[in-house]
Amino acid sequence: MGDPLANKAKRLLALHAPYPGDNLEREESFSGQRFVVYWTSATHHVIMDGARQLEEDLLIPSILLRNPKFLLGDWYTTHQAKQLGWPRSETRKGHNREPMGDLIPRRVSEILNGERDLPGAKTLNRFKCEQVMFNDSVMYEVTDRNLIFRIWAAEADLANTKLNISLWYARHLEKAYRQMHSILLERELENEYYQFRTLEN
Repeated sequence: MGDPLANKAKRLLALHAPYPGDNLEREESFSGQRFVVYWTSATHHVIMDGARQLEEDLLIPSILLRNPKFLLGDWYTTHQAKQLGWPRSETRKGHNREPMGDLIPRRVSEILNGERDLPGAKTLNRFKCEQVMFNDSVMYEVTDRNLIFRIWAAEADLANTKLNISLWYARHLEKAYRQMHSILLERELENEYYQFRTLEN
């Protein structure tokens, strides 16, 4: 899967520079490589700002980055303004309106739709992934339109940067086929037994 959240966060932070306190005469303030964002634990990401190397790295809850409506540029602007003691009226001037977006479903669909080794015909937009709520928990629903197969995954599973989504899907598909085969075989044996009993009578 990689880390689509970190990649998008890095791009947004660089896009919305400069921030309060930035030195506008330094190239680093406007560099597309200014920020490094990475997953540091099950609950947090780290933001490293190359234009502020003397400051400590900033922790941000990963759940914020997973919120499609979260305005990361605004959040970082507000954080830096607070550090400088800026009034709220000045802080709002630096706000932007581009949200994080729903990155995990997009990445899952992108990987699965590009996979060539999965069972079934390869067609355009075969796979669809969307965020759903289940018992007050965020889940992701993956739909295979060709095989008419649907599977659900917990948010923490798809947020795992080391997850091989193609292998994960293939294993769940194989498990479902085995269960279906077992059910069909059981019904077939029941029918044979019924026919045998009918002949006996």
